[in-house]
Amino acid sequence: MSTPGRRTHHGCWTCKARRRKCDRARPTCQVCAERGVACEGYDVRLRWGTGIASRGRFTGANAPAESSIPPRLQGRQRDLLRERRRQLQIADQVCERSPGSGTLVEGTEELQLGALLSEPWNANHDAEVFSDFLSSGINVLHSTTVQDGEMPLKVRLPGLCQQSEALYQICITLQVSIRLDLKSQFFEYFDAALNKFRSELAQSEAYLEDVSQYGKVA
Repeated sequence: MSTPGRRTHHGCWTCKARRRKCDRARPTCQVCAERGVACEGYDVRLRWGTGIASRGRFTGANAPAESSIPPRLQGRQRDLLRERRRQLQIADQVCERSPGSGTLVEGTEELQLGALLSEPWNANHDAEVFSDFLSSGINVLHSTTVQDGEMPLKVRLPGLCQQSEALYQICITLQVSIRLDLKSQFFEYFDAALNKFRSELAQSEAYLEDVSQYGKVA
C-alpha cells in the first residue's frame, strides 16, 4: 500500500505550496521537472510582519519594496525640522504662562529685558543665555580694558535685538558655543540663527525691490 505524500519542511517552495514530497535535488527538484512545473528553488524567504521597519534600508517603510521607502531628509533639512518642532514646543510653553520681565544690572547699568521676554519666539532659557552673553560672551567680539569704561555695544545690543530676531539668535548661538554645558546644542542654535538670518535677509531684499520700484514710478 502506497503512503500518501507528505508536505516537507525542507523541500522547494513549489512542493511546499502543493503539499507534496520533494526529493530536494539541486538546483531544482526532479519532482517538479517530471511534472513539467517550474521549481521555485530553496532560497530563504523573509516574511514581512505587521508594522513599520525601524532599522536598516527599509526604515519607515510599510512593505519590503523600494517604492515603499520614505524619502530621506537631508541633514540640514532634518536639523531645521527638529528646530521648528523645538520652537513650537517653546511657543506652547510661553502661551501657558503670563509674560514676564527681567532686568540685567551690572554696576550702574540697567538693561531692560522685558520686551525680549514678552516675544512669542523667546523662552526663559534663551533669555538667560542672552543675559550671560551680555556679561561675558560679548567680550569675545569687543576687547576692552579697565580704563575703557562703559561699552557702547553692550548698552545698545538689547534694543537692536528687539528689532532683529536674527541678531538675538546669533548672540545666543555665540554664547552657546563657549559654554561647556551647552556645546552639545550648538548646531541646533546655529541652524535656528541661520534660518532667522536668511528669513530677514529675504524680507530686506523684498523691501529694497519695493523701494526701487516706487522710485521708478515716482
